[in-house]
Amino acid sequence: MVTPIGNGRLLRSAGIAQVEEIDWWETTSAVALPVTLTPAQHFSARSPLNRNGALWGGFLIEAGGHRILHAGDSGYGPHFREIAARLGPIDLALLPIGAYEPRWFMKEPITTNSP
Repeated sequence: MVTPIGNGRLLRSAGIAQVEEIDWWETTSAVALPVTLTPAQHFSARSPLNRNGALWGGFLIEAGGHRILHAGDSGYGPHFREIAARLGPIDLALLPIGAYEPRWFMKEPITTNSP
């Protein structure tokens, strides 16, 4: 399992033994397909008391000569241009769609806090 830095302990506690934690822009080849962690505009939290205790992000996966970006749970921001500039053309992009309802709860976008 490939995960952003700081999430390995949670995965291991769920019984997943083989976990590799990587930072933004790092690529692992320890798995069947090369995976690069990309920035996302968000935050991390498992409870109200541990905000940003672990890294978050998206994944660029290379398979059969194709490059697939799963942007993760990300708001729109300049990091998308940086991903394209650093990593080159992407064949398929899987992009999030934000939650906007109910307005009383979702009026403040939570995916606008970038590090």
